[in-house]
Amino acid sequence: MSSPKELTSNQSGEWFTTEVNAIGPIENNGVYVMLTDTSGKFKNTWFYVPPTISALVNETGLSAIQNGKKVYAELTGSSPASSVLRFHLLA
Repeated sequence: MSSPKELTSNQSGEWFTTEVNAIGPIENNGVYVMLTDTSGKFKNTWFYVPPTISALVNETGLSAIQNGKKVYAELTGSSPASSVLRFHLLA
């Protein structure tokens, strides 16, 4: 799957097809989301979601969990506490 080229941001990251393992708010109005890469690059890893997109990522993540769907995520890295830049529910 190729990344959506029409989207731009101040940062660029790497795209991963992921499973959402857990998601929840933190004290600064951000969110942490635990993801597992379907190709095995990381497993049960927490990623930071900034407040500017936290509500949308939270809704998308909960929908993915409830419906057993995967998410296509643009991340600043694959190590713990890297940030989520974009988050798309896959059909």
